[in-house]
Amino acid sequence: MEIKEAPRGIANVLGAIGPGIVLSGAVIGSGELLVTTRIGAQFGYIFLWGVILCCVIKYFVQIELGRYVISTNLTSVPAFNRFPILRVRGTSILNLFFFAMLAMIAPAFGGIFGACAGLLYSLFPFIPSKLWGIILYASVTVILWRGYYKDIEKLVMTLGVYDPDFAKRLLALQDKYMEDAIPVDLQTWQQRPGKERFMENLARFASPLL
Repeated sequence: MEIKEAPRGIANVLGAIGPGIVLSGAVIGSGELLVTTRIGAQFGYIFLWGVILCCVIKYFVQIELGRYVISTNLTSVPAFNRFPILRVRGTSILNLFFFAMLAMIAPAFGGIFGACAGLLYSLFPFIPSKLWGIILYASVTVILWRGYYKDIEKLVMTLGVYDPDFAKRLLALQDKYMEDAIPVDLQTWQQRPGKERFMENLARFASPLL
């Protein structure tokens, strides 16, 4: 097996980027890059069981939550608030736990910005790392405040759909799905047998592994 050397230079690096970056961007976050590596360096394989367990739980939670958000047109916070669980002044206890956890990990955001700033400084050393941190913070704030995140999603999508032939095949596949689909009204869907509901939920739960 031939082992290729890592690309050098901006042009060669960009030329080596393929559709796999879409998957990496979807599943790899700051936890995998910073926290997991640090725990591994400090404790070795002692917490490997925790990493495996978290990966399994995280995978299914992201799949099901994404489906729910798409089907209901709700964000994750209102979705969690609809759970039939203990509430405090109309707010689900799940959301309270979520915001409490967010407050505890907020200091880690500084580490994330610092790591990204260090990476950019290694690529463009003519700009100080502290200035890179300020630029990143301002950019992320503007993107979230002005709602430009959808534009970033479209840009990332173009990394996977990178030629006209692929786009045509994707549209043809979507048209085939529409032809094979069976229209179902809401009343009929709600009145389907319990056995059918169970099998549908079981198939949907296991579909990412099939």
